[in-house]
Amino acid sequence: MKPALLLCLALALPAVAQIELPEEARLRAAFVYRFSQFTEWPNPPPGGLTLCGVQLGAAEQALRQLSARSRGTAPLRYREVESPRDAAQHCQVLVLGQSEPASLRRWVEGLGEAPVLVVGLAPESLRAGASIALLTEPQGLAFSINQTEARRRGLALSSQMLKLAREVR
Repeated sequence: MKPALLLCLALALPAVAQIELPEEARLRAAFVYRFSQFTEWPNPPPGGLTLCGVQLGAAEQALRQLSARSRGTAPLRYREVESPRDAAQHCQVLVLGQSEPASLRRWVEGLGEAPVLVVGLAPESLRAGASIALLTEPQGLAFSINQTEARRRGLALSSQMLKLAREVR
């Protein structure tokens, strides 16, 4: 993704830091927040969206801080999950911090066809079946989209988000 586009996206993102967190963790959380805003679910939950995460490190605290935000009129919540089954039942957005392909595949496959937006923080996550891979590059953060996987889960990704992606499959 072009650095200018990344800068524009980052400037449009809300500040998610209430306590001192690493800059990259705050940016990752802000990107996830925006991904949730530019995604439509087949049956959005009436009580708002639940963000879940697995092995996130510092990004977990940044995502927890998103719980104070809302997505339109619906609140966002953060929830810890222990298994793919738990995530399929309770999460609309699942952020995976693993980089091992077998672990990533286990989580993605364990979701079945649940309408969960899976965001991976490793390059391998797209090949493992995540809908979005959020990547660290020398110029900053970028993301790639597996639109086929998102559609399989019944999710509609905004054309605005597709235009900003480094790669769309």
